[in-house]
Amino acid sequence: DRSADMDGVTMPMPYGIDVAPDGTVWVARLYANDLARIDPATGKVTMIDFPYQGPRRLRIDAEGKLWIVAFQDSLLVSYDPQTGDFEHYELPVINEVPYALNVDKARRVVWVNGNQSDTVLAFDIDTSNWKVFPMPRQRFFGRDIEIDESDGAIYTTNSHFPTWQSEGGVPTLLRIRPL
Repeated sequence: DRSADMDGVTMPMPYGIDVAPDGTVWVARLYANDLARIDPATGKVTMIDFPYQGPRRLRIDAEGKLWIVAFQDSLLVSYDPQTGDFEHYELPVINEVPYALNVDKARRVVWVNGNQSDTVLAFDIDTSNWKVFPMPRQRFFGRDIEIDESDGAIYTTNSHFPTWQSEGGVPTLLRIRPL
């Protein structure tokens, strides 16, 4: 049954999509705790159980590995389609609900929004080390991260509405240029 709820929203719902280097389409499904794999040649959809709570905004690295935030479990999770293995990484801050991420494929860094800690988090894929970047304002809830491929700078915005909920009361676009 795909009927909508009182607000017109059908559950579960797609809540993140990316295309792998081989053309496979991957989707995280909110409220279902699963991932959908769509074969580009046949259109066949395969569902994969996600062993954590709250998959959102997945992205894929240059090698085809998926990176997903587990919102309710406060984790960064990787999924290797070749082996079917999930691996999780504890976040370097306390009381966090990671909302989104993006992968800097050239520099092999996963960037994660830290929405409870007023931070943006950088996870080095090769070393499994974290760097924490404090935001210049408090109550900074970021919805997404974009990466400038030329220099590795990342961009994010605060998304509270009304904006008076954020320190300073003004919507903000932030650029972080890691060394």
